[in-house]
Amino acid sequence: IENNQSLAHGFEAVEVAGENQNYASIDDALYTKDGKTLIYYPGQKTGAYTVHEGTEVIGRMAFYNANVDSVTLPESVKTIEFKAFAHFDGKVTVKGKLDTIEGEAFSEYGEGVSVYFIGGAPLNVETGENPSFITDTENEGQITIYYVDDGSWELDENGLWNGYKVNKINAEDVIIASGFCGAEEDGKNLGWTLTEGGTLTISGTGEMSDYEWNR
Repeated sequence: IENNQSLAHGFEAVEVAGENQNYASIDDALYTKDGKTLIYYPGQKTGAYTVHEGTEVIGRMAFYNANVDSVTLPESVKTIEFKAFAHFDGKVTVKGKLDTIEGEAFSEYGEGVSVYFIGGAPLNVETGENPSFITDTENEGQITIYYVDDGSWELDENGLWNGYKVNKINAEDVIIASGFCGAEEDGKNLGWTLTEGGTLTISGTGEMSDYEWNR
């Protein structure tokens, strides 16, 4: 799977036998047995996904062409490998401080991708021929980087971080959960977001599904 993500794009879940000595299935995704590396996330799963706590590495092409709307990386994640989020359109929230983002980790997207760094500036990113973040200049889609200023972000005189444009946000404005609540077709006519500060925003048009009120 690691080298043939395009072939595995149609999967909705991964199941691994419990006696397997090398791999494990956690929340339908494929991990190494020790749970420290996420190898593959099923391409046909949608919605929001929070990577398993204790994961240290997002493997090569793990979210390649994935349909998931948003991904949250826990504080335990330290490395995002080559093309981990290639052909990915959506939102990635990094809660911890990364050691390394390999080349082309975020690249080849269509509608665009937003990356939120909550836990500080990554220590090592690629900026040469194989940059970690590649902006799509041929299509409208592009990458947007947001950060919460904890004192670790060193910007140049032009306000760029390692040559990348970044956008400062307040911690309370960080989106911690999101989803869909529409009543039409696949439910995506209405979307909702919840911020760290407790603000719930519903956007879109059309009818909304009925929900029970629980105090």
